[in-house]
Amino acid sequence: MAHEGEERGKFSLTRRDFLKASAATAAGVAGLGALTPAPASAYKLDTADAGVDTFHTTCPYCSAQCGQLVDVGTTSKKVYDIYGDMGSPTNRGGLCAKGAGAYQLVTNARRIGVSWNTTGMKGTAWKRIGNSAWAELPLDTAFAEIAAGDG
Repeated sequence: MAHEGEERGKFSLTRRDFLKASAATAAGVAGLGALTPAPASAYKLDTADAGVDTFHTTCPYCSAQCGQLVDVGTTSKKVYDIYGDMGSPTNRGGLCAKGAGAYQLVTNARRIGVSWNTTGMKGTAWKRIGNSAWAELPLDTAFAEIAAGDG
């Protein structure tokens, strides 16, 4: 039994079907605009920031090294967004679940942060050599050992 628009194994596309397919494609492409990252002007900037700088980097999670773009405030150095780099040949803007969560890695309120200058920091670190018991040591000592390559 032949379908409408099909003759002897050949398919003929009607003008009406072509226009329907074109309209659906155009709507789909327009919908993709919602997936592109917001321009820097769309962020609610801190009062200290005059604008946003965008840095090219790679995702830290695996060896694939997918490209990421990081939007950082010019003066506050606050991270506003992390998203896939459309120009990266590795991922063409797509990110896996871990890469897409990179923004939370940096900005999560529950993250334990370390200041840029760690000299004189108060706190406790723990060290274990082999199967020995965990030993408590000050953060200054731990950072000194790490810097010296002993940690």
